[in-house]
Amino acid sequence: ARQAGRLAHAYILFGPEGIGKRELAFDAARLLLCPEGGCNACGVCRRIETFNHADFRLIEREDGDKELKIEKIREMMREIHLAPMEGQNKVFVINECHLMNEESSNALLKTLEEPPANSYLFLLTEMPEALIDTIRSRCQEFRVPPKPAAEIASLLSIELGITDEESVFLAKMSEGSIGRARELHKQ
Repeated sequence: ARQAGRLAHAYILFGPEGIGKRELAFDAARLLLCPEGGCNACGVCRRIETFNHADFRLIEREDGDKELKIEKIREMMREIHLAPMEGQNKVFVINECHLMNEESSNALLKTLEEPPANSYLFLLTEMPEALIDTIRSRCQEFRVPPKPAAEIASLLSIELGITDEESVFLAKMSEGSIGRARELHKQ
């Protein structure tokens, strides 16, 4: 879509917890903000990963909050209408967007109806059906597929330093979710 010049201004990335939605959104941010198209090595890519890039924001609910409150969405709305500071694009990732309350949803809808040029939104959720229909109709939906068991096993072996047998077992039990595999290992 990027190469063809047909990127949507907003995407809903959905799938089970730990499947890689956030990783995919960060990859998209690097692709849109990095001068090399997402090299994963330059200062721009590193600043995205550490939340220090001026044109990248991760919007999340505060610890202890049950909902994603309107203040977070309003803050994003103020920033989204400003010109990019470092490059040509701005990227906003809204984590657990299904936890927006009615006020937050309606505020976001205003931005989705009239999106600023060169601004991209990635809404991450486990439950796209919990979003209001008018938000869903203004976004491209993408189900994040499960990771192959072999990829999860390889990551677990490196990351956790466990045996191949244990990593393969955890990968098969994880149903394609690296997050679930990590949780299973903790148990």
